[in-house]
Amino acid sequence: MKHINRMTFSLFTKRASSRLLVGALGAWLCAGCASPPPHGVPIPVQASATASVTKPTGKPTPKNFKVGEHGTLAFDLPGGWSYKTYRTNPLIPAAFRLDAPDKSAAMLVSVSWDGIGTSQEAPDEQLLERKLRNQAEKRIRNSVEKSVVLKTVLLTDGYAQYAQFTEAMWTNAEVPKGNYRYVTDGAFRCGNLWGSFTVYSQDKTGESFRPALAIVQSLHKLDR
Repeated sequence: MKHINRMTFSLFTKRASSRLLVGALGAWLCAGCASPPPHGVPIPVQASATASVTKPTGKPTPKNFKVGEHGTLAFDLPGGWSYKTYRTNPLIPAAFRLDAPDKSAAMLVSVSWDGIGTSQEAPDEQLLERKLRNQAEKRIRNSVEKSVVLKTVLLTDGYAQYAQFTEAMWTNAEVPKGNYRYVTDGAFRCGNLWGSFTVYSQDKTGESFRPALAIVQSLHKLDR
């Protein structure tokens, strides 16, 4: 797709668009959830046209994301990062978005709970891993990587796993504005809360991705 990062859009929407639809968040993870509305909340993705990355400034700020009566997911927001929440429908996963101050990285998170949807879904660790691996397999056709390598993060009251991919079309080219060189797909569980996250970044382990990883590492359920 011309001028469109295919990896950026394949997880959250099937349409070739310059926007992400929050209504589709978690669709690959929560099979029994109610169908998202046809017009979700649009989230424009903007990336820096340069390779320089601004380090987070100041101390992380504790944030609490309340998921109705099901609990509160807490995490640490890196200094300078923005935080915006979305809740389109109480029957589908709640969502929030995080952005680096220089737009060198963006993170989208959907949060579900045990018993969500018509199937009353409550996936265990094996099922979450299988869902994540199935989603990650879809990335391979447009990535440099030709296999899925999952990394595990132990959380205070749970765990997370993620896989990273490099957009093949930018291997020997400068990444144009509005695109990202790397994408990370992940899944997590904290108590009865679980969900998916996707990170768009300009590196896999450096200053662009590291703050997003710190967010994942800080995930925990506030009220147990």
